[in-house]
Amino acid sequence: MGAFFCNDHTHFETAGAREIAGVVAGAIREQGIALRAYLR
Repeated sequence: MGAFFCNDHTHFETAGAREIAGVVAGAIREQGIALRAYLR
């Protein structure tokens, strides 16, 4: 997998990825972007 997937613990774990996704989804909802219709 090369240098993009090293074992340095700088990439998100599942819990972190969910947290970031929630922040992004919240911002989309707050701004009224049409994409919000596709959010859960």
